Amino acid sequence: MTHAENRRSAVRKIRGMAYALTKDIASDAPFCTCGFDLRHGAVKLQKSGTCIYCGYRGKLSGEHVFGDWLRRRFDRPAGNRTHMLSRPEKPRFFEDVKLVQNVEHNKRAQPYADVVFNVCEECNNNWMSEVHKLAAPVVSRLADGFWPKLSEDEILALSRWVAMVAINLESKARIQTSTQSHRSEMMAGKMPPGWRISAARLDTSHYGGDSRHSTIKLPIGIGEDFLQAQITYFCVENVAFHATSTIGDSTLQLIQYAGVAEQYLPRRIWPICDPPNLVTKVRVNKIALDRMHETFQSPFNKRSLD
Repeated sequence: MTHAENRRSAVRKIRGMAYALTKDIASDAPFCTCGFDLRHGAVKLQKSGTCIYCGYRGKLSGEHVFGDWLRRRFDRPAGNRTHMLSRPEKPRFFEDVKLVQNVEHNKRAQPYADVVFNVCEECNNNWMSEVHKLAAPVVSRLADGFWPKLSEDEILALSRWVAMVAINLESKARIQTSTQSHRSEMMAGKMPPGWRISAARLDTSHYGGDSRHSTIKLPIGIGEDFLQAQITYFCVENVAFHATSTIGDSTLQLIQYAGVAEQYLPRRIWPICDPPNLVTKVRVNKIALDRMHETFQSPFNKRSLD
């Protein structure tokens, strides 16, 4: 089958499941059941709760979203930082859905200084610290503008770091869309299934610390909920990283065929390519990164969670 035929087949398959599922959504179902909190910046951060990785309940540790080593490595002065959240007004498929946004939250901060309280001290200071340690040399070279060929071990280290940062950015947005299975794989030293990671050179280092996370639901029943897919990008000096994820490799392939998550940055990182895709000359800007998010939407809605 051609790519276009695969895509049409995937869309038809999802649509066939969708009509039976969406009729069961009550018209007055409170959207707050999604757990998405638009009050970011207006509520006090909870410093106790459940570790998203090991399940420990108690005092949580402050985890630097990008790693404190990155803040020290690129010690840039504080500047104005803006954080905004938005969500669909209601969970619907096959309808126009109004996007509800919060008031912009502005503060002065260093680009890589964001902290989230989502993990216990044991996880933070042990295996997560090791993820940062292994990825730091690779991330630093890319951020400094170099574009080296990477070994399989370096690719794995970089991919796990990008996935961990993406999960931290979910927590920053007050919504946890990665699965417990993914997080358990991370704890075990593996790269979880269902992830695709790419990178690109940036046209300027001014975007350092900028990030964006988007999540959509597709009309495929997963337990009592629907299949979710998410993309994240973030910038570190001269390089941008992009991650797409869903529950597994087969569902990732399915949503790609459906046209939901076809785009990625020029250099494929994960899954490992053979031969490796280096793409040395292409540079992207913030407009191109934002456009990728704007095209990341369900073919069953006209608006998506951003």
